[in-house]
Amino acid sequence: MEVVASYKANLVMANLVRNINHQGKRGDTIHIPKPTRGSVSSKAANTQVTLQAPTHPEITVNINKHYELATAA
Repeated sequence: MEVVASYKANLVMANLVRNINHQGKRGDTIHIPKPTRGSVSSKAANTQVTLQAPTHPEITVNINKHYELATAA
């Protein structure tokens, strides 16, 4: 348990990114939404708010490479 606790305490990047569990195969494509912030505009008092149409581009990740990590015990 101490080894696992030490391992988790030293994780830095894992706390900054989202893990995507992918049960796919080579040749698959993952579409990750990339939300964008709206633009700020000034508004006069007692006037209607102007709605902005959301635009959400995406990041596509092609699963077409193989990686491995082998460590000696």
